[in-house]
Amino acid sequence: MGPRLLPVECLDYGLSRAAPGDPKSPASRRWLAPELNAPEPGSPLICGRYPGSDEMRTGRPFVGQAGQQLDRMLAAAGINRNRVNVTNVVSTQPAGNQFSAHRAADVERGLAELSELIVRLQPSIVVAMGNEASWACVGDWPGHRDREGRLSRGSIYGARDIQKRRGYLWGPAEHTLGGVKVLTTLHPSAVMRDVSGITEMLVTLDLEKAWVQRDSPVLTRPPMRIKIIRDDMQARDALDVLSNASSPVACDIEITRTWPHGVLCVGFATAADRAYVFTPRMLHHAYWLLRRPTLQTVWQNGQFDLHFLSTRASVDVAGHLDDIIVAWHTRWPEIAGAALDADGDKRGSKATRKANEYRYVAD
Repeated sequence: MGPRLLPVECLDYGLSRAAPGDPKSPASRRWLAPELNAPEPGSPLICGRYPGSDEMRTGRPFVGQAGQQLDRMLAAAGINRNRVNVTNVVSTQPAGNQFSAHRAADVERGLAELSELIVRLQPSIVVAMGNEASWACVGDWPGHRDREGRLSRGSIYGARDIQKRRGYLWGPAEHTLGGVKVLTTLHPSAVMRDVSGITEMLVTLDLEKAWVQRDSPVLTRPPMRIKIIRDDMQARDALDVLSNASSPVACDIEITRTWPHGVLCVGFATAADRAYVFTPRMLHHAYWLLRRPTLQTVWQNGQFDLHFLSTRASVDVAGHLDDIIVAWHTRWPEIAGAALDADGDKRGSKATRKANEYRYVAD
């Protein structure tokens, strides 16, 4: 049975509440057809926002600079463009290349045609590139933020937060368009604005993830073998494995305000699918391991975690090798996450409560 066509009211497109777009925008423009390279059921579908001048001239989506960027990332991900289908939310160019200039009637037509295309092609996964495509394909994607910072569906003209939701996989539970899997990621034009190359790497990895997901109509997740260390016997077995690790071990801690010294648990990962988590009463075993200079460790937020371990638990980590989040804090200080408001709820901010309380300076 193919994917289900969700009616417009199911996704609450909100076009009646949206701005009508630029009144000077032509009422009728050339409308591009989707690029159907692999029309057989199951082929991934890539969806962007709208065509640009190069696309309107050639009659094909994603052939301009953004299209060339997409081709480079597809190639780096090992994906032949001829094995995916390509389209846009609205298949005509808006005035001034601004989505907000689209007439509501054009957007409504584009959304309806996208829904029909998904039902007809039955893709195994849709790669939604950018805020507008993500809003169109994921039913609870935010399009409005009120004065208190609360998000709601709103309108596609206000679609937002792709930076916070890049790389996410969505299924029918999130009211995805047509009931198919969706991966949300950045638009190639956004990738082009980052000269560091980090965003290109991330979106390439997103495309790889989507390609892996194409083999199943449901969300598939890699198997995880997580051992929770609750007694001394389990701790001895874990220490034996970790002490003899032939490659660096990934480490992370979780903290709390109520447990002595503030450390709630310590986790070690020897592989992407293998991890050990030392519970509060087993922390002394983890501390013994961290003090060993022969254990090389890589941290996700090491500048904070190592400082916290040293000042709160009197544990000086001897084999600290690297901290993968340093580059992120350098490039995007706000990547630390969401702050907590007075009620303890998460809200968007450039600094977390954790970062505000425990400031650090790179060595």
